[in-house]
Amino acid sequence: MTMTAFDQQPPESERELIMLIPGLGRSTRGHYLTMLADGIEGFLESHIEMVDFYHRVDRNDGSESLFDVRYTDGQRKIVEVTELFWNDLRPTFQTSWMFFLGFHLVRFWCSMRQWSAIPSTSRPLRRALSIGAFFLVVWYLVTLVAFLQSTGFLSWLVPSQGFVGWLWAGVTALLATGAIKTNVDDSYAAFCYLSNRQGFRQRVRRRIANALWDLGEKRPEYRRITLLAHSFGGAVAVDVLATLDARTTIFTAPLNLITVGSPLELFITREPSYDQKIKSCIGSDLIDCWTDFYSQTDSLCSMAPFHAGPKCSHVCVDLGFTRIESLIGIAHNAYLQHPSLHKALLASSSLEPVGGGSERRNA
Repeated sequence: MTMTAFDQQPPESERELIMLIPGLGRSTRGHYLTMLADGIEGFLESHIEMVDFYHRVDRNDGSESLFDVRYTDGQRKIVEVTELFWNDLRPTFQTSWMFFLGFHLVRFWCSMRQWSAIPSTSRPLRRALSIGAFFLVVWYLVTLVAFLQSTGFLSWLVPSQGFVGWLWAGVTALLATGAIKTNVDDSYAAFCYLSNRQGFRQRVRRRIANALWDLGEKRPEYRRITLLAHSFGGAVAVDVLATLDARTTIFTAPLNLITVGSPLELFITREPSYDQKIKSCIGSDLIDCWTDFYSQTDSLCSMAPFHAGPKCSHVCVDLGFTRIESLIGIAHNAYLQHPSLHKALLASSSLEPVGGGSERRNA
């Protein structure tokens, strides 16, 4: 096998690993990793006063990227970015059962008791959740009425047969709308994960845990390992790490946890068990530090509910989007291309480590 520049490393080079756990947004592998890698590359290009040279290689169908970075102070760093993909495991919402599953879905997300408990830092998310719940209710009721009318059950109420046709056309148009379909699919996937429907959460947990084990066993030479969890991936990461015993892992390098745009503060109001999972992660010897990136205008983010301490901190960032753009979710993926995140991922003696700027905020 031909040796590459990444294999021919001088003794003074350092090797680091970034493992990305994506959220629910995409069912295809590599989308978010490419977004993150592009952001890292742009960050390196904009820091020519600190970076003397860098080279990027993408492989494994876009599910892995390698960066060979040479700093002006003579330091060399090999950064490997890989994706721990899990969205292919998500259950599919069966249209034949939509009347029964839809009822559970609406009931699960429309409980006002949980909404009233959402902290003030999650109010943008509560507004987005309210809109999403409205879409869910409209979708379910219109579909249910159309089904009952087509069976003749409501003929005594609406005798016009033309009404049925128009109603079915409306339902078809409603379901064909990308925003509605995405809202229903993601709401159902989150519902299945939190309630472990069809063993979804257990299957995801096993895949991520096995991947962590394999990486730690086969590649123990990393100086630093970062687990980067985006959006719903934060809930996945916390669930997995809370179940791992530090004594049974074989990582020889510190494991840094970075969550970006996480819904964890909302989830502890929906699923109280996550409160204990978060405490387990904070107290785990496996995790060296936990940094949570959030934005006060991101409508799909509710930050991580912990107090700042020796190993935990929050970083509030400005994603640069309007409130309307944030409300419909456009801003939610911008974390992966934000300079503050790249600074944290590439922190070294050459680049200022995270926390050196004004964006850091202890909560």
